[in-house]
Amino acid sequence: MSRQKGSTTKIVVAFETTYKTDPSPKAGLQVPVNSFSLDANEEAITPATLQGRRDAAKPYRGNIDVKGSAVIPLDDTLIGIWLRAMFGSAISVVTGAVTAAAVTADAGTNVITHTTHGLLDGQGVILGGTAVPGGTVAGTVYFLRDKTTSSYKLAASPGGAAIDLTDAGTSVTVTAVPAHVFRVGSTMPSLVCEQQFTDLAVAKYYKYNGVKIGSLKLAFGGSGELVASLSLVGATETLGSAAYDSSQTVKTLGTRYSFKHVSVKEGGVACTTLKSLDLTIDFGLDEDGFALDATGQRSTLDEGSLTISGSIKGFFVDTALAEKGAAGTETSLEITLAIDGTHKLIIDLPEVEFSRVKKPVDGPKGLYLDQTFQAFYQDASPDKTSVQITLVNAQATAY
Repeated sequence: MSRQKGSTTKIVVAFETTYKTDPSPKAGLQVPVNSFSLDANEEAITPATLQGRRDAAKPYRGNIDVKGSAVIPLDDTLIGIWLRAMFGSAISVVTGAVTAAAVTADAGTNVITHTTHGLLDGQGVILGGTAVPGGTVAGTVYFLRDKTTSSYKLAASPGGAAIDLTDAGTSVTVTAVPAHVFRVGSTMPSLVCEQQFTDLAVAKYYKYNGVKIGSLKLAFGGSGELVASLSLVGATETLGSAAYDSSQTVKTLGTRYSFKHVSVKEGGVACTTLKSLDLTIDFGLDEDGFALDATGQRSTLDEGSLTISGSIKGFFVDTALAEKGAAGTETSLEITLAIDGTHKLIIDLPEVEFSRVKKPVDGPKGLYLDQTFQAFYQDASPDKTSVQITLVNAQATAY
């Protein structure tokens, strides 16, 4: 008996250019996952027909509902594939063409003068030279803001406040690094997803078209493996005897993020009293896209408004966040996963409100504060988005 094993099951994804249609070229990517479940469910509808006897009436089939979930490892490279599936192509990619360019810094204005640099706001650079300007650290990624043709300021995160330069440094240089910036767009890409069961005596391939990510869940804190949990919604299922893409590209993980890489800022200030933080982004998919087209399949999977929510648990050392929650004071959250200065994942929620605090006294040990939060876009976001995710890594090409 040739039983299929999970360890040898392959998961392949590709980006559709037309919804529910295989792209050309196929461009299949074999991606590592912790788990992947995607199935077509066809409801058995029990009729209420009276037949002159008490026996059950024969059921019949309803619409085909393709849904599932995936758990993916959080690394500094392949997460970009999934971010593209959630938000579309990154709005900004630095190719690293600027290398050790000589610049001058002005501690009075915080302006870096860099003649005809060709860079964009939000792009990442690292500083070098004999001595970097005061207020910065050599080898750490900073992000452009307020750029002109020959100057710019620097921020610690995309769209963040300009860094206060305390001196001009000596023989300062700038090198651009790849930075992939993802924001909320008007639409989402759709995917082809395939489960390849090749241990069977006759290999089988389940292919799903029109797949979109319904939600993203992240849980920071504690120990164990750091992963992202995705819900999936699709349109069609096809069982085949050959792989979707016979020349699929095998992707390998980069460096994994762990909980020790995580830091949080609230209101632009380091928040070192949090024990855990959970974040959920629901992409607001309209799953009821079944048309009268004699297929029983989704004909459309439109995007609605995002819902961004989460919760925190913090050590009870003060009531600052509790007071903001009680007053409904708007603040911001920035979650950074940093392996080093040039390998980062930054999740920026520019506008956030916290709930009133829960402060249970449930034993003799130290107490915690529990709060929920919601992120949104109203008017204060400098980047006109409710969530921005920046991936800084060594990949100089777009995802």
